Order: sequence, then C-alpha cells, then structure tokens
Amino acid sequence: MTKTLHTLQLNTAELVILNNLDLGELYQFEQARKLSHELLTNWLSEYKFKDWIDSSTGKPVTKKKKRERAEEIAEILSNNEKWRSHGRMITRDTLTSKSENLRLSNNTPAIKPGVLLFLITQFQ
Repeated sequence: MTKTLHTLQLNTAELVILNNLDLGELYQFEQARKLSHELLTNWLSEYKFKDWIDSSTGKPVTKKKKRERAEEIAEILSNNEKWRSHGRMITRDTLTSKSENLRLSNNTPAIKPGVLLFLITQFQ
C-alpha cells in the first residue's frame, strides 16, 4: 500500500524527527535509495539473469522480461513495511520461501557477503 500525504498519519516522535530534518538531507536519502534500486536492478538483469532460460519454452528470456523481474525483486527487497528494519539481514531461506518466490542458484557468480549486505541495507 502506498501512502500519500493525504493519508499519511504521523505520531509525535515522527513529526519531531521530520521537523528537524534538512530538506537537502532528505533529498540525499531519496537519491541514495534510487541509486541502490537502480544498481540492484542492473546487477540482477545483467549478471544474475545473464543465462536465464525460460523453463516452459527452453529459449533465452528477453532483456525486457529480465528487467521486469529485476524490478519486481527490487520492490520486494525495498518494502520497509514488510521487513520492518533497515539494517537487518534477510536470510537466503526467507528470500527463497514460497511467499517471496525467489530462486537463488548456487551457480551464480560469487558475490561477497559484504557486497550483498551492502546492496540490501543501502537499498531500503
């Protein structure tokens, strides 16, 4: 559910925090979030899905479909309502659960755990 300014209700603590934030700082946060989303989407579509074959047709998946799926995954990972935390690790088991429907194969080029943690924490 997307909240708009008309439906957003803030508690007193949130209002105090918001009143003390600099608009430039808020802009930086938004730009960092967008950059993280873009970096993750690009990495998934270019590297993770590089050799993706459609299981129903046996043909390579189109760039458009790879990009769409990467966007879906980026949205899943950036859902603060779901994860409830900015810096909490999301486990492999959680990501591959039926509710998330993500498949993480072992033949993906190695990504250092610190890089993956950076992508997930910066992305939210």
